Amino acid sequence: LPVTMPKFRNMARMLNEDCNFLILNVTFYDTLRSGFPIFGILDGLATAEFRAWFQTDEGLQYFPGRRVPATCHGEAVRVLRERIDAHRAMQRPRALLIPSVDVFLAGDNVGRPEAAGGCPLAKSAALIAYALSRAEGPRPAGSDAVYAALRDVIELVSRAEELVRSHSWDDGVAFGQMVATPWNIWWLLHRLQLALPRLLSPQSNWRGLRGDDA
Repeated sequence: LPVTMPKFRNMARMLNEDCNFLILNVTFYDTLRSGFPIFGILDGLATAEFRAWFQTDEGLQYFPGRRVPATCHGEAVRVLRERIDAHRAMQRPRALLIPSVDVFLAGDNVGRPEAAGGCPLAKSAALIAYALSRAEGPRPAGSDAVYAALRDVIELVSRAEELVRSHSWDDGVAFGQMVATPWNIWWLLHRLQLALPRLLSPQSNWRGLRGDDA
């Protein structure tokens, strides 16, 4: 397991190979619903020291530096990232809805592949933050309203997952680098997993809803 590896290069290697979550045939939503804290574990690996290692001489030897598209430095994108960073430090994931919507309003360029000048992880983070606001907001009254909120969460998480997987595969980003992303994708997903039971309570008739039912 990566958590047993004292050296960051070995941790990154394990994440890229045997512990690459993205090669599993399981969706993000099904992982959320399972209750197993895989996203929390991945976030726990993303320490400041592990992230910084990728910029060291040793890290660059194994993982060459990547050019960051200008889109990732846009105002809306920057504000969302700073807000997520601050909330992760305080473990307070609320109040992310407005900056996530601002990223959507910034245009379609944000969601394009990195090779096309996009910033896909920013779009992915915005989608998950939006899903988190749906899951953590006032619980809707009535099963139909709960079902609608849950369907929104599934759709938003599914779109975010597509961007994450595409960024890893099409842009050639190793999973170890994905774990170390400054976008805190795994923390957002972990917070969403903690909030999801509010929409899957025994009073709801939609506990069996699967990602492919949305």
